[in-house]
Amino acid sequence: MNAFSKSWYKEQCEEVRIFPERARGQNFLIDTNVAQRVAQEVSGEVVEIGPGFGVLTNALVENDVFVHAYDIEEKFRSTPIIEKLIEDEKIKWHTEDILKVNEQEFPKDYKLISNLPYSISSDVIIKFLTSQNPPKTIILMLQNEVVDRLIAQPPHMTQLSVTTQLLSTPKKLFKVSREQFWPIPNVDSAVVRLDRKEAGEYIDEALKLARAGFSSKRKKLANNLKALVDDPHALLTKSGIDPNARAQELSIQDWKKLAENFVV
Repeated sequence: MNAFSKSWYKEQCEEVRIFPERARGQNFLIDTNVAQRVAQEVSGEVVEIGPGFGVLTNALVENDVFVHAYDIEEKFRSTPIIEKLIEDEKIKWHTEDILKVNEQEFPKDYKLISNLPYSISSDVIIKFLTSQNPPKTIILMLQNEVVDRLIAQPPHMTQLSVTTQLLSTPKKLFKVSREQFWPIPNVDSAVVRLDRKEAGEYIDEALKLARAGFSSKRKKLANNLKALVDDPHALLTKSGIDPNARAQELSIQDWKKLAENFVV
Protein backbone atom coordinates (compact mmCIF):
# COMPACT_ATOMS: atom_id res chain seq x y z
CA MET A 1 0.00 0.00 0.00
CA ASN A 2 1.39 3.39 -1.00
CA ALA A 3 2.07 5.82 1.82
CA PHE A 4 -0.21 8.88 1.74
CA SER A 5 -2.86 7.22 -0.43
CA LYS A 6 -6.49 7.41 0.70
CA SER A 7 -6.46 3.78 1.82
CA TRP A 8 -3.17 4.30 3.70
CA TYR A 9 -4.57 7.31 5.54
CA LYS A 10 -7.72 5.39 6.46
CA GLU A 11 -5.65 2.52 7.83
CA GLN A 12 -3.39 4.85 9.84
CA CYS A 13 -6.37 6.72 11.27
CA GLU A 14 -7.85 3.44 12.47
CA GLU A 15 -4.57 2.31 14.04
CA VAL A 16 -3.92 5.45 16.09
CA ARG A 17 -7.60 6.33 16.59
CA ILE A 18 -7.43 9.68 14.82
CA PHE A 19 -10.56 10.63 12.95
CA PRO A 20 -10.36 13.70 10.69
CA GLU A 21 -12.43 16.61 11.97
CA ARG A 22 -13.73 19.16 9.47
CA ALA A 23 -13.85 21.82 12.20
CA ARG A 24 -10.10 21.41 12.79
CA GLY A 25 -9.26 21.49 9.10
CA GLN A 26 -7.88 17.94 9.10
CA ASN A 27 -7.70 17.24 5.39
CA PHE A 28 -4.60 15.23 4.52
CA LEU A 29 -2.68 15.78 1.28
CA ILE A 30 -2.59 12.67 -0.91
CA ASP A 31 -0.56 14.10 -3.82
CA THR A 32 3.14 13.66 -3.00
CA ASN A 33 4.08 15.69 -6.10
CA VAL A 34 2.39 18.71 -4.54
CA ALA A 35 4.32 18.08 -1.31
CA GLN A 36 7.57 18.02 -3.29
CA ARG A 37 6.74 21.29 -5.06
CA VAL A 38 6.08 22.94 -1.71
CA ALA A 39 9.22 21.48 -0.11
CA GLN A 40 11.43 22.80 -2.90
CA GLU A 41 10.58 26.36 -1.89
CA VAL A 42 12.71 26.18 1.28
CA SER A 43 16.11 25.08 2.57
CA GLY A 44 18.03 25.03 5.83
CA GLU A 45 16.00 24.81 9.05
CA VAL A 46 12.23 24.87 8.85
CA VAL A 47 9.45 25.11 11.42
CA GLU A 48 6.48 23.04 10.25
CA ILE A 49 3.06 23.57 11.79
CA GLY A 50 0.75 20.56 11.91
CA PRO A 51 2.83 17.82 10.23
CA GLY A 52 0.08 15.24 10.79
CA PHE A 53 1.07 11.94 9.18
CA GLY A 54 4.14 13.54 7.59
CA VAL A 55 3.50 13.94 3.86
CA LEU A 56 5.11 17.39 3.72
CA THR A 57 7.59 16.56 6.49
CA ASN A 58 8.89 13.61 4.50
CA ALA A 59 9.22 15.71 1.34
CA LEU A 60 11.19 18.35 3.27
CA VAL A 61 13.59 15.75 4.65
CA GLU A 62 14.06 14.30 1.15
CA ASN A 63 15.20 17.80 0.15
CA ASP A 64 17.81 17.89 2.96
CA VAL A 65 15.79 20.21 5.18
CA PHE A 66 15.88 19.84 8.97
CA VAL A 67 12.36 20.12 10.39
CA HIS A 68 11.17 21.38 13.76
CA ALA A 69 7.70 19.80 13.72
CA TYR A 70 4.95 21.30 15.90
CA ASP A 71 1.63 19.53 16.31
CA ILE A 72 -0.97 19.85 19.04
CA GLU A 73 -1.90 16.16 18.62
CA GLU A 74 0.58 13.78 20.32
CA LYS A 75 -0.86 10.71 18.54
CA PHE A 76 0.78 11.72 15.25
CA ARG A 77 4.18 11.18 16.84
CA SER A 78 3.67 7.41 16.84
CA THR A 79 2.64 7.14 13.17
CA PRO A 80 5.16 5.27 10.95
CA ILE A 81 6.62 8.07 8.81
CA ILE A 82 6.96 10.54 11.69
CA GLU A 83 8.33 7.90 14.07
CA LYS A 84 11.01 6.87 11.57
CA LEU A 85 12.05 10.48 10.89
CA ILE A 86 12.38 11.11 14.64
CA GLU A 87 14.46 7.93 15.11
CA ASP A 88 16.75 8.95 12.24
CA GLU A 89 17.12 12.43 13.81
CA LYS A 90 15.84 14.09 10.65
CA ILE A 91 13.23 16.05 12.56
CA LYS A 92 12.64 17.31 16.09
CA TRP A 93 9.11 16.76 17.36
CA HIS A 94 7.22 19.20 19.60
CA THR A 95 3.72 18.49 20.93
CA GLU A 96 2.73 22.12 21.39
CA ASP A 97 0.18 24.69 20.28
CA ILE A 98 2.09 26.86 17.81
CA LEU A 99 0.13 29.94 18.86
CA LYS A 100 1.55 29.57 22.39
CA VAL A 101 5.14 28.88 21.36
CA ASN A 102 7.86 31.46 22.02
CA GLU A 103 9.30 31.94 18.54
CA GLN A 104 12.31 33.76 20.01
CA GLU A 105 13.76 30.27 20.54
CA PHE A 106 13.73 29.50 16.81
CA PRO A 107 17.00 29.74 14.83
CA LYS A 108 17.75 33.00 13.03
CA ASP A 109 16.34 33.25 9.50
CA TYR A 110 14.27 30.09 9.90
CA LYS A 111 11.48 29.31 7.44
CA LEU A 112 7.88 28.53 8.35
CA ILE A 113 5.81 26.03 6.41
CA SER A 114 2.35 24.52 6.86
CA ASN A 115 -0.85 23.18 5.39
CA LEU A 116 -2.85 25.42 7.71
CA PRO A 117 -6.45 24.92 8.81
CA TYR A 118 -8.66 27.93 8.08
CA SER A 119 -9.52 28.41 11.75
CA ILE A 120 -6.00 29.52 12.74
CA SER A 121 -4.60 30.87 9.45
CA SER A 122 -4.99 34.59 10.24
CA ASP A 123 -3.68 34.18 13.80
CA VAL A 124 -0.59 32.31 12.61
CA ILE A 125 0.19 34.79 9.83
CA ILE A 126 -0.12 37.82 12.11
CA LYS A 127 1.79 36.15 14.98
CA PHE A 128 4.81 35.34 12.85
CA LEU A 129 4.90 38.40 10.60
CA THR A 130 4.78 40.73 13.62
CA SER A 131 7.20 38.64 15.70
CA GLN A 132 10.49 40.00 17.03
CA ASN A 133 12.01 36.91 15.40
CA PRO A 134 10.05 36.61 12.15
CA PRO A 135 10.74 33.82 9.64
CA LYS A 136 12.70 34.73 6.54
CA THR A 137 10.13 32.97 4.38
CA ILE A 138 6.65 31.59 5.03
CA ILE A 139 5.15 28.93 2.75
CA LEU A 140 1.50 28.15 3.43
CA MET A 141 -1.14 25.97 1.86
CA LEU A 142 -4.44 27.71 2.55
CA GLN A 143 -7.94 27.94 1.22
CA ASN A 144 -7.69 29.59 -2.19
CA GLU A 145 -9.94 32.47 -1.14
CA VAL A 146 -7.69 33.22 1.85
CA VAL A 147 -4.63 33.38 -0.42
CA ASP A 148 -6.51 35.78 -2.70
CA ARG A 149 -7.20 38.00 0.32
CA LEU A 150 -3.50 38.07 1.21
CA ILE A 151 -2.55 39.35 -2.25
CA ALA A 152 -5.60 41.62 -2.66
CA GLN A 153 -5.38 45.13 -4.07
CA PRO A 154 -7.63 48.18 -3.54
CA PRO A 155 -10.61 48.36 -3.26
CA HIS A 156 -10.60 44.85 -1.78
CA MET A 157 -8.02 45.25 0.99
CA THR A 158 -8.51 43.86 4.50
CA GLN A 159 -6.55 44.29 7.70
CA LEU A 160 -4.94 40.91 7.00
CA SER A 161 -3.86 41.90 3.48
CA VAL A 162 -2.49 45.25 4.69
CA THR A 163 -0.54 43.60 7.52
CA THR A 164 0.77 40.91 5.17
CA GLN A 165 1.88 43.37 2.48
CA LEU A 166 3.43 45.85 4.90
CA LEU A 167 5.64 43.15 6.39
CA SER A 168 6.21 40.75 3.48
CA THR A 169 6.02 40.28 -0.26
CA PRO A 170 3.26 37.72 -0.92
CA LYS A 171 3.17 35.60 -4.07
CA LYS A 172 0.57 33.01 -5.01
CA LEU A 173 2.53 30.01 -6.28
CA PHE A 174 -0.11 27.55 -7.48
CA LYS A 175 -3.58 26.18 -6.82
CA VAL A 176 -4.25 22.74 -5.35
CA SER A 177 -7.49 20.97 -6.20
CA ARG A 178 -9.70 19.80 -3.35
CA GLU A 179 -9.45 16.35 -4.96
CA GLN A 180 -5.83 16.14 -3.77
CA PHE A 181 -6.93 15.79 -0.13
CA TRP A 182 -8.58 13.16 2.03
CA PRO A 183 -11.23 13.72 3.21
CA ILE A 184 -12.15 16.02 0.31
CA PRO A 185 -12.72 19.58 1.63
CA ASN A 186 -15.43 21.89 0.33
CA VAL A 187 -13.05 24.30 -1.42
CA ASP A 188 -9.80 24.33 -3.40
CA SER A 189 -6.52 25.36 -1.82
CA ALA A 190 -3.52 27.37 -2.97
CA VAL A 191 0.10 27.73 -1.94
CA VAL A 192 1.39 31.19 -1.07
CA ARG A 193 4.93 32.38 -0.38
CA LEU A 194 5.57 35.34 1.94
CA ASP A 195 9.10 36.75 1.84
CA ARG A 196 9.95 38.97 4.80
CA LYS A 197 10.54 42.66 4.11
CA GLU A 198 13.11 44.64 6.00
CA ALA A 199 11.30 46.80 8.53
CA GLY A 200 10.91 50.29 7.12
CA GLU A 201 10.11 53.57 8.80
CA TYR A 202 6.74 54.03 10.50
CA ILE A 203 5.70 50.37 10.08
CA ASP A 204 4.42 50.13 13.66
CA GLU A 205 2.39 53.29 13.12
CA ALA A 206 1.00 51.97 9.83
CA LEU A 207 -0.08 48.72 11.51
CA LYS A 208 -1.70 50.68 14.34
CA LEU A 209 -3.59 52.89 11.89
CA ALA A 210 -4.72 49.86 9.87
CA ARG A 211 -6.10 48.16 12.99
CA ALA A 212 -8.13 51.26 13.75
CA GLY A 213 -9.05 51.83 10.11
CA PHE A 214 -10.60 48.38 9.72
CA SER A 215 -12.25 48.35 13.16
CA SER A 216 -15.72 48.96 11.70
CA LYS A 217 -16.40 47.94 8.11
CA ARG A 218 -19.53 50.06 7.87
CA LYS A 219 -17.79 53.31 8.73
CA LYS A 220 -15.60 55.53 6.62
CA LEU A 221 -11.90 55.57 7.43
CA ALA A 222 -12.07 59.06 8.96
CA ASN A 223 -14.64 57.92 11.51
CA ASN A 224 -12.61 54.86 12.47
CA LEU A 225 -9.46 56.94 12.93
CA LYS A 226 -11.09 59.24 15.49
CA ALA A 227 -9.91 56.86 18.21
CA LEU A 228 -6.31 57.79 17.32
CA VAL A 229 -6.42 61.21 15.67
CA ASP A 230 -8.01 64.49 16.74
CA ASP A 231 -8.59 65.62 13.15
CA PRO A 232 -8.62 62.57 10.83
CA HIS A 233 -9.90 64.61 7.86
CA ALA A 234 -6.83 66.85 8.05
CA LEU A 235 -4.51 63.84 8.31
CA LEU A 236 -6.11 62.16 5.30
CA THR A 237 -6.01 65.34 3.22
CA LYS A 238 -2.35 65.95 4.10
CA SER A 239 -1.59 62.38 3.02
CA GLY A 240 -3.30 62.84 -0.34
CA ILE A 241 -6.19 60.53 0.56
CA ASP A 242 -9.87 61.26 -0.02
CA PRO A 243 -11.42 62.08 3.41
CA ASN A 244 -14.45 60.01 2.35
CA ALA A 245 -12.37 56.90 1.61
CA ARG A 246 -12.89 53.56 3.29
CA ALA A 247 -10.02 51.48 4.63
CA GLN A 248 -10.31 48.80 1.93
CA GLU A 249 -9.67 51.43 -0.76
CA LEU A 250 -6.19 52.40 0.46
CA SER A 251 -3.00 51.01 -1.07
CA ILE A 252 0.07 49.99 0.93
CA GLN A 253 1.73 53.26 -0.09
CA ASP A 254 -1.30 55.15 1.24
CA TRP A 255 -0.92 53.48 4.65
CA LYS A 256 2.79 54.30 4.71
CA LYS A 257 2.12 57.95 3.83
CA LEU A 258 -0.63 58.11 6.45
CA ALA A 259 1.76 56.70 9.07
CA GLU A 260 4.48 59.19 8.14
CA ASN A 261 2.14 62.13 8.63
CA PHE A 262 0.65 60.58 11.76
CA VAL A 263 3.97 60.85 13.61
CA VAL A 264 5.01 64.27 12.29
